[in-house]
Amino acid sequence: MLEYLLIGGGFALAAAVQPGPLQAYLLSSVLQRGRRRTLPASLAPILSDGPIVVVTLLVLSRITEELQIILRVGGGLLLLYFA
Repeated sequence: MLEYLLIGGGFALAAAVQPGPLQAYLLSSVLQRGRRRTLPASLAPILSDGPIVVVTLLVLSRITEELQIILRVGGGLLLLYFA
């Protein structure tokens, strides 16, 4: 489980440091309103994504091995379709 958390954390870090629309909004908001007034907006992804991660981990920890295999195969087929 720790291995998966480290891999996921690495992907999350790589995605978080790439510039995107939220980062552009936060930078312009800091320049217009200041750091203190922008802080709640910068914490919004943590507050909104946290419960989703917890529920996903709880659901995935309770499914059977056969269903995990089906999900993995389905995800692989989806990636091949997108490629």
